[in-house]
Amino acid sequence: MRGVSVSYPSKSLAAAQQLDYASYEQMIWSSIGADYSAISMQADQIKQLLATGKKMHISSPAGTDMTVDLASRPVFADDGILSAADQQEKLILNRTARLPGGLVYGTCQETSATGRLAFANDEISAGKPLKGFKADLKNGQVENVRAEVGADAFKEGFATVGASGLQVGRFSIGLNPGMKIDDEKVYHPASAAGMVFVSTGNNALFGGQNKTLGGYSFPIANATVDVDGKVIVRNGQLVSPTMASAKPAPKKKQK
Repeated sequence: MRGVSVSYPSKSLAAAQQLDYASYEQMIWSSIGADYSAISMQADQIKQLLATGKKMHISSPAGTDMTVDLASRPVFADDGILSAADQQEKLILNRTARLPGGLVYGTCQETSATGRLAFANDEISAGKPLKGFKADLKNGQVENVRAEVGADAFKEGFATVGASGLQVGRFSIGLNPGMKIDDEKVYHPASAAGMVFVSTGNNALFGGQNKTLGGYSFPIANATVDVDGKVIVRNGQLVSPTMASAKPAPKKKQK
């Protein structure tokens, strides 16, 4: 089985997110018509770096500062192109494409996430706001959850899922330059260039080992991401991994 799915502009989605429909519609059509050859080239670069890398570090102005072990897991790229070679792939994720496309995603070692996770705005199911979210990461687990708004609702949602539902095991990085996020309006399209998600729970379909029911995808806006010191996203902007280092270049001495 193989196929392409297309997400058309939705007036109901725009209204729910309080987005100006004309601008939103233009963005979606522009993103569907993006230069997917360029996106594919960038996807291949990032995919190779993630597939061969050991550690990924993610930080953000909101307070996220975390590392995970990549563990030589499969890495997938939805580059909006379904080539003849793609159609012969064994894994269904490699035989499908979405429009607007532009996403690199994969799994990490499930007990490796350490540090802090934080973001400004999101929504729990049924439109319940989750604001000023913060949590600690230890041995892959999301712990010590707190938030300005929505902490109790978040905890209640995972009360019956168990610890594995809050085990970090998946990530994604958006590649489409036409898609734009609006953090204040809680609009975080995963394919937006530089948008990062860190997810917990079931990751078995993506080559992981967590088969629990349930999970959560945490939006990390304006993230900086590096793999073994090579930056691929800086302040929410994609960076060519062949051109960047996590360490800033030394300043030239003034004569």
